[in-house]
Amino acid sequence: GVTVTFAVTAGGGAVSPATALTNLAGVVTLTSWTMGPSAGPNGMTATATDAGITGNPVTFTATATVGPPNAAQSTVAASPATIVPSSGQSFAAITVTVKDSAGSTISGATVVLATTGTGNILTQPTAVTDNQGRAVGALSSSVAETKTISATVNGSVAVTQTATVTVSIGAPSGLGVSTQPAGAASNADFTTQPAVDIRDGFGNRVLTATDPVTVTLVAGNGTLLSASAMTVNAVNGRATFSALRIRGPRATGDTLGTGAHALQFSAPGYSAVRSDTFQVAVSYAYNIVDVYTRNGCIGCHGFSYANSVNQPASLGPCTPRTRIVAADTVNSVIYEKIRTATPACGGVMPLSGLMSALQIRLVRDWILQGAPNN
Repeated sequence: GVTVTFAVTAGGGAVSPATALTNLAGVVTLTSWTMGPSAGPNGMTATATDAGITGNPVTFTATATVGPPNAAQSTVAASPATIVPSSGQSFAAITVTVKDSAGSTISGATVVLATTGTGNILTQPTAVTDNQGRAVGALSSSVAETKTISATVNGSVAVTQTATVTVSIGAPSGLGVSTQPAGAASNADFTTQPAVDIRDGFGNRVLTATDPVTVTLVAGNGTLLSASAMTVNAVNGRATFSALRIRGPRATGDTLGTGAHALQFSAPGYSAVRSDTFQVAVSYAYNIVDVYTRNGCIGCHGFSYANSVNQPASLGPCTPRTRIVAADTVNSVIYEKIRTATPACGGVMPLSGLMSALQIRLVRDWILQGAPNN
C-alpha cells in the first residue's frame, strides 16, 4: 500500500503510470517507460512516499539507440539552388541528412545520389554519414535546365524529399545550327528549312537573344534565293528561316545548281557557322520539263510524267522497251536517244541533234534520283 512516484530525470522520455501502490509483496511495477526522441542516455527515478525506507529513491538508466533510416524523416538539400553552366567549376553542394523515424540522426550510413537531366557531373559523397547524420556530394552541369536530385540510403531506402538545382543560361558566345536544311530540289523551297540558335559557351540557347542572322551559300554552284528574307532576327534565341530554295539550271543562263551544297550563317559579333552538306535534286517540273520543251520533245511526243516514267515505248524498233526506268539510265530509252548519236534503237533525239551536255546531265541525274515527280 505504499505510494511510489515515477519520474523521468534524463532523455526526455515518458512513464506510465506516474504513481502506483506496492502490492502485498511490497512490489510496484511500472507499466511503460518510453525513451526520449534522441539517441543517448535516459534516466528515471522511483520514489517511495513513506519515511524510513532505505535505498530511496531507486534510479534507473537506459541508453536509447537510433532506429533504421527513415525515408520520410531524412532530408536532401542543395546549396546554392542556382548555378551557371560549367565543366565543374560552378557547383551546388548536395547535403543528405539521414534520420530514423523519431528524427534522430544516423551516422555511418551510405548515401548514393542521382539526378535528372543531361550534361551532369554528379560527385558522390566520399564518406558515410558523420555524427550529425550528414553526407555531402556535389552537382555541376553544362546543360541549362532544372535538375532534381534524389538520394538512396544504405542501398534500399529512397529518401522521400528531393532537392532542385537550376542551371541558368550563360552569356551569348556563338551560333549553332539547330535544324539542318534538307529536302532541296531545284527552284523549290526546302522541305526542312534551317534554324540557327544563339548559344552560350556550353551550347545552351540564350532565350533573351534577338540578334540578326544572315544566310549565304558557301558550297555548291546554284543560286540561293528566298521568298521571305535572307536575314532573320532571332526570337527566343532562335533564327528560323523560311522559303529558302536553290535555283538549279535550266537550258541556258544558270549555273548548275544540283548536287552537294552547304549554307553559312553569320551574325555580328559571332563566328560564322556552316550547315551540313545537303543534296539539291533535279526537279522534274523546273528542269526536265524545260529541257523537253526547249528541244521540242513535248511538242512532238506530248511527253508528260504519267506517260513517260515506267511506260513502254510505242514506236518502231524501240517497242517494247521502257521510256524512262526509275534509277536506271541503261534501260531508259529516252536517255539512250538523247545521250548518243547512235542509239541502240531508233534515231537520235531531238531530230536537230544531241542536246547540250548540261541538258543530258540533268536528265541523267533526275533518272538516277529515281525519276521523281517533283
